[in-house]
Amino acid sequence: MSDSSTCNDAVYRYGQAIGMFDMTSDEAEAFCKAKTAETGDLHDWHRFAGHACVKVLKAHRVLHDGKWYWVQYEGLGKTYEAPAMYRAEARAFYSVEFSGIPTNQVLVLKEA
Repeated sequence: MSDSSTCNDAVYRYGQAIGMFDMTSDEAEAFCKAKTAETGDLHDWHRFAGHACVKVLKAHRVLHDGKWYWVQYEGLGKTYEAPAMYRAEARAFYSVEFSGIPTNQVLVLKEA
């Protein structure tokens, strides 16, 4: 929870649960921030049945030319979530919603 009151929507929807822990909100937040900094993967948590449920959205470190991925891009005042094709020669994603967005501006959610 980036501000201790809302979950990162991408991690909540696409992340893989890594466990439920008996942690305070502050402990869960500190744990997720530390693991994100350590691994480069996005970690977040939400409360479930009185416990902190921690999820991780693993960063796609290897992208394959011509392969489709579900991606999230924030630009022009709105958030896009759409399938997009990765083009290695341009190091960018192309979609019906947007085109030529550099990989460092896109959150890869999962393979399409």
